[in-house]
Amino acid sequence: MSDAGFVVDVGIADIDSYAMLFYGNYFKYNERAANALLPASAGVGVAATLKEAHLVKYANRVGWNDDVRVRSTRVGDAGAEETLLHEWIVGGKTVHSALMTYTMTAGATFAGALTPDVSGERRAKAAQREASQLFSCPESTYRREEFVVYPDHVNGLGRLGAPCILDFFERQRTTLIGGQDELERLKAEDQVMIVVYSIQQLRFLPTAVRPREKIVVSSGFCVQNEMFYCVHQSIKAASGELIADGYLKLVFVHGNGAVGKAPAATLARLAAATGVS
Repeated sequence: MSDAGFVVDVGIADIDSYAMLFYGNYFKYNERAANALLPASAGVGVAATLKEAHLVKYANRVGWNDDVRVRSTRVGDAGAEETLLHEWIVGGKTVHSALMTYTMTAGATFAGALTPDVSGERRAKAAQREASQLFSCPESTYRREEFVVYPDHVNGLGRLGAPCILDFFERQRTTLIGGQDELERLKAEDQVMIVVYSIQQLRFLPTAVRPREKIVVSSGFCVQNEMFYCVHQSIKAASGELIADGYLKLVFVHGNGAVGKAPAATLARLAAATGVS
């Protein structure tokens, strides 16, 4: 951590098929930025583990060669759980922000976090308000599938890591709109990309998983104003215990770079999935 913030070193493996940083990898770097705020004297057992992403906003894309700094500001008091507002800065502009709460272990605290000024407090409160404004999905839209957990899915705590959870979410969301082939067709023929716009109340529960265990991924959706593809997603262990759940909004970015309405074919496919013509 430097005075200018945590440096994000985006690798080629972090980039998705749209040539931008995969949305799930923002969580990985935010968690690194959080742990970089721990005292330099912190021992091996001292760490901060992500518990909940209250609100995550993707204002602009991050590419492979971008110079990214993460400014992390403490929100609220220190304790067994601590909250940070992470703001990603590229070229002097905020391209991503995330209000996240971490579980602190072994007496850890974010000693290196910034203290919010009036503007920072205002941004944090605005994020908290937006996080509470959830959408609801018709029960008829929910899809549930089983997936097998492999050893590389499980982190050092015996849980599914955040990027892994978000990858499972994306697989099922993509299936709902026609799969990878449909994403490629939209990109090539309609010049439309479907990208994550925001995430609300994404919780990570301390539920243990084992390799070769089956998990259940669930997704329900709705469409707002023909512009927002809204998906409520969750993962449960074989025991029925909740592993993670949250609310994600996606938008349709057209060839001119502007957010617009969903293509008619996509709206028709989603309407068919609800059983409503």
